Amino acid sequence: MRTVVMLGGLLALAACGGGGTTGTNYSEAPPVAEIVATPTPKPSETPTPEPEAPAVDAAENAAGNAL
Repeated sequence: MRTVVMLGGLLALAACGGGGTTGTNYSEAPPVAEIVATPTPKPSETPTPEPEAPAVDAAENAAGNAL
């Protein structure tokens, strides 16, 4: 009975490709992944001007509302 179990186990391993080592070449190093970095955005050399709010005097505002 013991030999039947041993033969069955060996046949099962042979059917599975010898435990997953079929076609594996251990003499070569595994391939190294290429690292691709995303470049950081470079700030522009000339700063963009910020829009300025129009200057309104309180006196002009009061005179404009009075009319």
